Order: sequence, then structure tokens, then C-alpha cells
Amino acid sequence: MGERARTALAPEGRHVLCGHAGGIRPIDPRSFYMANLTLVGATMGAYPPAQGRAIEEDAHRAILELLDAGRFRPVVSRAVDFDDVPKALTELAERRSMGRVIVRLGP
Repeated sequence: MGERARTALAPEGRHVLCGHAGGIRPIDPRSFYMANLTLVGATMGAYPPAQGRAIEEDAHRAILELLDAGRFRPVVSRAVDFDDVPKALTELAERRSMGRVIVRLGP
């Protein structure tokens, strides 16, 4: 999606990367130079440990408040049995899943 999103940037726009645990495709630097775009990386690792924990706790608290108020409901696309976890993980790794995949642990 990042590659597609960059096509929507106006000249001198900024693309902020947060995450990309699955990797990012190499970018042709000429496309950035010609439109004077900026690619900015963001990471939680830049904060001291105590401040990072405080940010995470604040975010967690805010999410719980949204859940309690019924204003946030994660999308669960499917539930899999425990025996199907390896297949589900492969599908996640290959980006063939949408939404949340949850695991059934009981009968």
C-alpha cells in the first residue's frame, strides 16, 4: 500500500513510515528527488524505556475506553481451530488474510 499511497502525494509531500515489519520494497530515489518528497521513518524505539512504556499504557487505556464505550470493534475475519494455526500463520506471513484471525482454544 505504501507504494500506491506515494502516488497520491503532492509535490513536497511527506510519507511517514511506521512499522513495515514485513519489509518495504526498494524505492527509486529519482521519484523522490523529482517531486521533492520526504520519506520519514517513525519508531517507538526513539523514546527512553520509561517514556515508551507510558505512551503504550496511555494508548492501551484509550483503546480500552473505546471498547467499553462500544466505539471500537476490531474486525475479526475468521476463527481457526488450534490445529490450523500453522496454516493461518503462513497466510498472515504471505499477506493473504484480512482483518483479525483468532484462534479457538476450547470446544
